[in-house]
Amino acid sequence: MQAGSNSCRVEADVPAAPAAAAAGGEAAVAQEAGAPPSTPHRHMAATTAAAFGFPPRPRLPPHSPPPTGARVAPADGTRAAATSPVPPAADRKPTVLVCGGGNAAQTGAAFFSARGYTTHQQQQQQQQQQQQQQQLLLATDPTAAAVAIATDDTTAGDTTAASTAATAASAAAFVGMRLTLADCGGEQLHGTPASVSADPAVAATADVIVLAVPSLAHGEYLAALRPHLRPGAVIVAMPARSGGDLLFAAALGERAADCCFVGCDTLPWACRFTEWGKAVSILGTKAAIRAAVTPPRAAPAALGTLQALLGERTRVEGCSSNLAISLRNPGQVIHPGIMYGRWCPQRWDGRPLPCGADGAAKPLFYQGLDAFTESVLQGLSDEVQAVRAALEAAVPPPVAAAAVMAAAHANPSPPSAAHHTAAPAAAVAAPAAAVAAAAAALDLSDALPLHDWYLESYPGAIAEPATLGSCMRTCAAYAGLAHPMVPAAAAAAAAPVAQPPQPPLQPLQPLQPLQPQQPQELLLLPDLRHRYLSEDVPTGLAFTRGLAELAGVATPTMDAVLGWAQAALGLELLVGGRMAGRDLARSRAPQALGIRSLQDFLRVSGILQVAADAGDGY
Repeated sequence: MQAGSNSCRVEADVPAAPAAAAAGGEAAVAQEAGAPPSTPHRHMAATTAAAFGFPPRPRLPPHSPPPTGARVAPADGTRAAATSPVPPAADRKPTVLVCGGGNAAQTGAAFFSARGYTTHQQQQQQQQQQQQQQQLLLATDPTAAAVAIATDDTTAGDTTAASTAATAASAAAFVGMRLTLADCGGEQLHGTPASVSADPAVAATADVIVLAVPSLAHGEYLAALRPHLRPGAVIVAMPARSGGDLLFAAALGERAADCCFVGCDTLPWACRFTEWGKAVSILGTKAAIRAAVTPPRAAPAALGTLQALLGERTRVEGCSSNLAISLRNPGQVIHPGIMYGRWCPQRWDGRPLPCGADGAAKPLFYQGLDAFTESVLQGLSDEVQAVRAALEAAVPPPVAAAAVMAAAHANPSPPSAAHHTAAPAAAVAAPAAAVAAAAAALDLSDALPLHDWYLESYPGAIAEPATLGSCMRTCAAYAGLAHPMVPAAAAAAAAPVAQPPQPPLQPLQPLQPLQPQQPQELLLLPDLRHRYLSEDVPTGLAFTRGLAELAGVATPTMDAVLGWAQAALGLELLVGGRMAGRDLARSRAPQALGIRSLQDFLRVSGILQVAADAGDGY
């Protein structure tokens, strides 16, 4: 992960304040304009501020001067002219809804609000939502509160006044969620969501919705948000994994036409919460992420909105299609591949591993990569590339695509999650001669081979870039990362031994010095329910294996890894060489949506429509 020369700037592009701002007045406006603060700076959410009796006007933390072209609020409360042309949409900053409650969601909520966006957070689990809300109310600076109370001489001997002073001091000390930029020397900002809710109806206020939850939960959140979506909403999946655009269409139904879907290949940060609900840390910021938009015509506006949210530290690079994002997904190869390479029956006998007294001897996930596991990863990557090539060859040129779409409209058979029949392939098949003679209209070049992906993603962090295995073993970002393990019962523990009869008491003997005891060896088993399998198999590898089946591409390595992983997870996806298992609906395989032919997939995914539009001059 790299950041540019501006790596320690998290600029807050702030809308102008009303001239009659109550709390903070000119000082608050001056601070938002970048002036040095004269008092400790606090950023309060509307709901939290109201709970403390404060006005809901948010105040932002100190920040670097806004970049050229940003609107700056002068101290008199009037709106300054932009230093370069700004489109009319910049007059109103979009409202953001971050879905989830884990590391990524809490970081996103703090980050976007610190940058001046009204940000709400929604998570489906009501108990966790309530706990986070309570933690948020406690996000104060205890030292400042204690000092404020201690220096208030008017409360001496008056418990009521002291209580009032304590409440006021706590409110004055409110800082909101603390955002530490560990990759910028530990710089700290504060940003707090305007609300933390379990009610999906909050989506009605949102212009941008960020799904910062495990990909397995994307469908659940989309279904809950569906009745409340604002027309024109931008729905961003960070990351989308594979088949995110198909899930978006299936989960939202007719509402999908009112919104657009942005699939990202990764999170923009390596992050974690350090105090649940109160403090988060960004450990590293990616210099660039890839993102694709469905429908493509919405890409300029949607990607511009995402770039504004993330700021200048992370560059948003447009990707050709969400299909390219799906095939580019490195997690579908890396995580199941390494898990299989280390724990498949050929490599592991099923017995617990001694990992030292403190578990420090866990097998290393990346640095422990051996030749066998490298061959598994290379095989998976090669098969993804074979699927990519087959898809590029299958997409007809614009004129033929228009004919295919016309035939499809004449013989409609839209597959969906509730419709598992498909039209005969002949009803939507493009003329074979035209397809064979034409250059591919589909560009999936963003779906890189895994070795190339490492070279692109970790420039300067890899000591030995010659091969895929050497890249992974010598990548500085992976140093010390171990396999996910869980404790096992000590196999060597003996059964309790009956104590022999005790002899009569003897006179006490002098105490002998205690001998140090050897710590017990910790026995561990691999965690085969870890997200490396439970998420990356159903929402990654299963999608690509399903596409391979539609495209007629042989996938012996995928079949071996998927067969082993589904057994470990207790799933049935691949049966008899076909994606037809009883648990297929729990995956993102195209077959789970009733897609039974490659032409059906190209049509349902919108790829044929894009090619047809190109033929019409769009």
